[in-house]
Amino acid sequence: MKVPGVILTLIAFYAYCSGEATCFLWTPSYFAGTKTGLDDEMIASFGSLIRIGIAVELIGLQMASAYVGRLLEIAYRRSASV
Repeated sequence: MKVPGVILTLIAFYAYCSGEATCFLWTPSYFAGTKTGLDDEMIASFGSLIRIGIAVELIGLQMASAYVGRLLEIAYRRSASV
């Protein structure tokens, strides 16, 4: 906890996890309460689409951050060697 930024990172992680859980719980509940004629399997599939979308988003963010990290490392090495 003495490392700078740890508290802020933990708060951000908690906020992301709570938002994700809210989406997972709210989406099927919304469709079950407002849309008539949908069976339970269809409602559950909408919840699954949210989970798949978030997984794809996280994979994309990991790839983008790795790419940006490599670019920054290259720029740092070039500036250090000059």
